[in-house]
Amino acid sequence: MSLNGLLIDHIQEKQQRLKKAIPEAWKVEADASITNPRIYLEADKVGHILSNEELAVTKYDAVEILSQIHSGRVTSEFVTTAFCKRAAVAYAVTNPLCEIFFDEGIARAKELDNYFKETGKVVGPLHGLPISVKDHIDVQGKDTNMGLTAWYGNVAEQHAASVQILYDTGAVLYCKTSMPQAGMANETVSPIHGTTKCAYNTLLTSGGSSGGEGSLIGMFGSPMGVGTDIAGSIRSPASYNGIYGFKPSERRLPLLGERTTDSGNVGILVSLGPIARSLRDCELFMRVMLHAEPWNVDPAVLRMPWRFNEEKLPDKLTIGVVRWDYFVMPHPPISRALDIAVDTLRKAGHEVIEWEAKEHGLPSGNVILPLFYPNGARHVFDLIDGMGEPWIGPIRRGMKDNPVFRVDYARRWNESAKLTASGRKLDAIISPTATSVSLPHDFNRWPGYTHIWNLLDYPTSVVGVTHADSEVDAWDYQPDRNNERDVANWEIYKDPSLYDDCPVATSISGRTGEDEKTLKMTMVIDELLKRAGHGLKR
Repeated sequence: MSLNGLLIDHIQEKQQRLKKAIPEAWKVEADASITNPRIYLEADKVGHILSNEELAVTKYDAVEILSQIHSGRVTSEFVTTAFCKRAAVAYAVTNPLCEIFFDEGIARAKELDNYFKETGKVVGPLHGLPISVKDHIDVQGKDTNMGLTAWYGNVAEQHAASVQILYDTGAVLYCKTSMPQAGMANETVSPIHGTTKCAYNTLLTSGGSSGGEGSLIGMFGSPMGVGTDIAGSIRSPASYNGIYGFKPSERRLPLLGERTTDSGNVGILVSLGPIARSLRDCELFMRVMLHAEPWNVDPAVLRMPWRFNEEKLPDKLTIGVVRWDYFVMPHPPISRALDIAVDTLRKAGHEVIEWEAKEHGLPSGNVILPLFYPNGARHVFDLIDGMGEPWIGPIRRGMKDNPVFRVDYARRWNESAKLTASGRKLDAIISPTATSVSLPHDFNRWPGYTHIWNLLDYPTSVVGVTHADSEVDAWDYQPDRNNERDVANWEIYKDPSLYDDCPVATSISGRTGEDEKTLKMTMVIDELLKRAGHGLKR
């Protein structure tokens, strides 16, 4: 389809505005022949833009950055400027940004520094911390496009409820991040913003729909970001880009001011949550959000305060492991990561049992896909076709009884006590986050390994375990030739070296409402992996 004149104008105007928002001294020319974005993280490539001190501070997690700002060791202006520079580099290399307002962020940081200097106090727990925000979450005065050219110039009149909480507690807003056209895709690509690439390999996707957040944080361009998740949209970007993500239970955090093309969809609800550089950052995000009592602003939020410190875990966890969903077999790095996690847990004295997951595959897909678009996605067709906007592949292909499924699964979980040596029900389930460590561009992935936890409304976190290595990740699997999804997944692994050094993560899921317990269990698992010499190279 050829692009109409208005569409071309909107795309060009948006791209020109973004480029003009970056100071000339911060710009880099990305070499298209270089597929490893990690080389743009070090001084030999960006030393003319960032000082050694700036390079160092942008590798800290949010908790450490806040400690340094609140103790007066560094200023928010210094930190914010450093992250703006990193974000500018990321924009040139992996294209994760859709709104850039670095000047406003630095001005805000200066105001916070002056307040701290004059009073010796911070305005809140996030005082001085730069935070990035996903495209479809409103930031006052900024475009909310949702990857749609039809929504170009859709300027937010006020902050979303979540953004207002962040701002009121001292956060510095400086950019918004890209998402797929209309949102429902595992690849972050749209006509208006282009393709966002993986922070480890530009030949691979950054995931979606919070792919801009994943890529930006993976490139050290943000210490913490606000994402949303309806089928893996926090978890796949966190997994693909070597960082952490947490999908809370439905209605735990406010969605007021989060734009959607289908506000009437009640089948599967979006969960708002953090993407960050550490699990303690994820806990900080949840704590700050819920301490603000968001249910007083957004009535849809459950009146459930954050009780992380009160949550007591058993000395020995009981965990079920899902190896595969009996529909699409994960690639060898994914299976190896599960083996590492299970072995590490068992050596630490925790009980791990095999958890058969046949209902995770095709049965769950048959239930969940109609729930995403109950009206057949007519509203999305009208938006895109009405503008003459070309469809991106994953969105077009994806447009093609939930309570009962949840009840049946809850019954099965309750009966898990019959399967464990301890006689206790499962505390959590550990499973693949995806079939692959990432995916080639324009590949229609099987979403079953993530959407199952949305269907069940189980809080789920992502933790990195290892890195892909074609020397040890050989595959002699023969796919089911009658299963197009399984065959396609096998086809993209014919060259295992494509994925070398990419991060490999697993998911940890708890039961509905057990967000604090799930996050705390993930912290235990993450610490055990690190002590055993596993985890990701940062």
